[in-house]
Amino acid sequence: MPRFLFVFCYETPDELATNPMYGWEEEETKAVFIEARHEEEALRWGREVARAFVWTLFQREGGPQDFEWKPNSYRHWIDFGLPSQVRPEELALIPTIRVGELLDEDGNGSSFPGHVTGTSSRTRNG
Repeated sequence: MPRFLFVFCYETPDELATNPMYGWEEEETKAVFIEARHEEEALRWGREVARAFVWTLFQREGGPQDFEWKPNSYRHWIDFGLPSQVRPEELALIPTIRVGELLDEDGNGSSFPGHVTGTSSRTRNG
């Protein structure tokens, strides 16, 4: 099955709190290979992975409990160029999951089925 490199940006709870105070736009970036039938499926599932990853991060680090990663608030994409620009040993550090799987609490690949938890209407700007 094809593998697609999904990359997404997000704010940590600290960045979410300090960015507006100082007019900053600091963000973190996370990458994960997703095994999917096609690019659109990988992109769709990658958005769910990002939501679940950020929700877990905020639960663990004490961020606002109603905060939710939203695709219209944070950059995310399938990256076709990066794998050819990075050394193989660095690529090996990027977790690989299949559609239906999520990252574990540390952001590594996981074999458990994906169930995205936590819902909210709050966005980054609101």
